[in-house]
Amino acid sequence: MSLDDQGVREGGRLAGRLAAAFAMLVLPTIAAAADRLTAAEAQEVIGRLSDASFEERGKAAARLTGGGPDAVDVVATATGSADPEVAVRAMDLLGEMWVAAHGRDDWETVERVVDALQRLREERSRSAVFAEAVFRRHEALEDDRMIAAVRDLGAEVAFVGEGDDPLARFTIPMPTTRPQTQTRPALKYIYLGPKWRGGEKGLGYIRRLPLQRATLFFTPGENLTAAMLEELTRDHPQLQIQKRGKTKLGIKAEPTAERCEIDEITPESAADLAGLQRGDIIIRFGDEAVSSLGDLVEAIEPYDPGDEVTVTFFRAGEEMSVTVTMKPWQGE
Repeated sequence: MSLDDQGVREGGRLAGRLAAAFAMLVLPTIAAAADRLTAAEAQEVIGRLSDASFEERGKAAARLTGGGPDAVDVVATATGSADPEVAVRAMDLLGEMWVAAHGRDDWETVERVVDALQRLREERSRSAVFAEAVFRRHEALEDDRMIAAVRDLGAEVAFVGEGDDPLARFTIPMPTTRPQTQTRPALKYIYLGPKWRGGEKGLGYIRRLPLQRATLFFTPGENLTAAMLEELTRDHPQLQIQKRGKTKLGIKAEPTAERCEIDEITPESAADLAGLQRGDIIIRFGDEAVSSLGDLVEAIEPYDPGDEVTVTFFRAGEEMSVTVTMKPWQGE
């Protein structure tokens, strides 16, 4: 049996006894335990996790949950305790500290918890198995925080199938040592335009997001160059990065095709309002000939929001033209 398999089996047995009772006692007292602890105070409190009294153990857990960043370091160390029940309680506590700190916008503590779990995940020990489970259980919280941060820095973020605010669909599951499946929308695209002011720090936030299905559009500027995006592609080789102008036509087309045939039109976009339809083949945008999606992207780049442009296209074999009024990317 491998070390990981052994950790999962032992964790499962312990979690079955601890998780339900631990959650019932700790969660109601989180709000009352928001006072920060020094490392020395946290060390004294964590010693009570092995107290013979169930009530004392619960009080200690609740106190540590709101104990702040120094308490996180002490709890992370306790995950390596020789007492397996203390180790499991400490790992569950890291998850509870993450939830509680997120709820009160204590980002210093959130950052400390995430860093601690990342370190534990890299260890070849039983703790790595538990840390992975806790991280997966609560990673939606981290996505939530990173998305809010990049939006504050001027990015536009859209989700697959987005209707209402997708962040409202993120859920915080009840404590358990076993990972849970969380339903949340996948990122569709991130647009970094003229209002982007995140620089390298903001790109660091984007790097921590799940970008498996996403496209990153960018408009080059003083705060953003193609060179700055190179590291993102190293960390996320599946991420599509595409240069864009300040305006958006609102169509989709096959990027490798030898013609620019519209596959999809965004509702209320410039293309939609001008009357373009799925299946139309664009052959000219303004004065520029178009024979591919790449040609169209380059033709759009010089235009500003509000500019009127003639688009020429084939529909059912007939050449037609419409005038589109270019619209900015959402929020620009």
